Amino acid sequence: MHIYIDPSHLASVPQFARTCALAASIANAIEFWVLRLVVPLATPALPKEFRHWLPTLVTTGTKAVVLVFAWYLQTLVSAFQSVKI
Repeated sequence: MHIYIDPSHLASVPQFARTCALAASIANAIEFWVLRLVVPLATPALPKEFRHWLPTLVTTGTKAVVLVFAWYLQTLVSAFQSVKI
């Protein structure tokens, strides 16, 4: 079985990696503050048997939201870079 990779799709791989790296660095920068803000507020809303999962849920949710933000930011950067003056 031969797998053919279209070379035109390889141009987007560095852009995807750049977007993921941007999201990871933003998430790492704000993770402490988000945990410090959200965990005390959300702890009373969860049953006791699920409270130990709260930091994991908040961290994963933060990374997901930041990834969407970084993706949108990357589309803006790409749009500005593609404008010909």
